Amino acid sequence: MNSSEGVSTGGSQLSVKLGKLDHIAVVVESIEESSKYYSGLLGFQIRGTIRSEETGDTYCAMTKDDIVLELVEVSKKSPLLAAGPVRKGMSHLAYLVDDIEAALKGLRAAGAQILAEKSIVFGKIKFNYAKMRNDLILEVMEIPKGHQHAYQAL
Repeated sequence: MNSSEGVSTGGSQLSVKLGKLDHIAVVVESIEESSKYYSGLLGFQIRGTIRSEETGDTYCAMTKDDIVLELVEVSKKSPLLAAGPVRKGMSHLAYLVDDIEAALKGLRAAGAQILAEKSIVFGKIKFNYAKMRNDLILEVMEIPKGHQHAYQAL
């Protein structure tokens, strides 16, 4: 499937247009300890750490080649909690979209549970989460034109 196709739902085709994969998110207990571990062991470079006032979550963007790893310390008011208990480890896949509201409408029509009542605005980025079949969490992100990854727009 290329980035101009919709999401496959086992035979049916949705009108959700996902762009490229932006990042892979990993829930951690301590960003400070985990960022040292991933940079030392796997060679990721820390690009920045930031906390969202709206969600309370703290994020650390790390890169290696063209891969973005996002470490997340989840707060008690995180929209990720709407999907159920959050466990440490791989949390979600984040995709860029041109129109977040259209993407959420398509995901909802496919039976996904949208986790935040309204899309979250964080700096110049808009995002939301969708719980898909088999408990897969997708994050859809709308970022300003001219940026390749969300962390560059913060």
